[in-house]
Amino acid sequence: MGEFSESGITIVATEPADKVLMEELLCRAGLCSVRVNGLEEVEGKSQGFPVTIVCHREAAGRNPMMPTVRDTGSVLVFSDSKAERTVVEALEAGAHYFFDIGESPRLMQARLAAALRSRLQRSQGDLRVKPFRFDLGNRRAWREDRLIALSPKEFDLAYYLFFHRGRTVGNSELMTAVWSLPRTMDTRRIDTAACRLRKKMGLEPPDVFWRLKRLRSEGYKLIPVSSR
Repeated sequence: MGEFSESGITIVATEPADKVLMEELLCRAGLCSVRVNGLEEVEGKSQGFPVTIVCHREAAGRNPMMPTVRDTGSVLVFSDSKAERTVVEALEAGAHYFFDIGESPRLMQARLAAALRSRLQRSQGDLRVKPFRFDLGNRRAWREDRLIALSPKEFDLAYYLFFHRGRTVGNSELMTAVWSLPRTMDTRRIDTAACRLRKKMGLEPPDVFWRLKRLRSEGYKLIPVSSR
């Protein structure tokens, strides 16, 4: 996902093993990150990054949220604490999500990808690409003045493809960014949704402004075509 490659994800942890775990989960999800070696290094170094992942261990005896972390944008906390007080304090301090770090890596990866996708979409806003207009808040799309009947998942796919128009979007990236599923799962759902988009949005001849091309075993790419 290019957005995160350009702006970065900061990992904050008291245990080195937790930093390694989060780095691996991000890599599997097709995302990148910028490492931070400890909570004391957050101030002044994570400024400008849209997402901070905080790993907290109850045995460390430290609050999972630090005052400087609240100003770094979206904050995701992974903790082994089951105490209601800890969860409430973290959320009230500015965390957007609180996850159990003891869950399976596959489940944590899926939760992480879904949270990042949600936060990213909220920051992107509406999108206009002639002749289409995407209303992200209401998840609706228009072709000129005509409302296109898209399902929620079809809208997510269309929005993501048009936001990344001009480059090949890989199947594994779509699985994590649009479906919030591990990148290794069956990608046939992408082909099915893409087929529906071609028909509903006119992304195939003869009524073409944009052509949605499938690259076998790679992914999809939107290619501009001269209007009729």
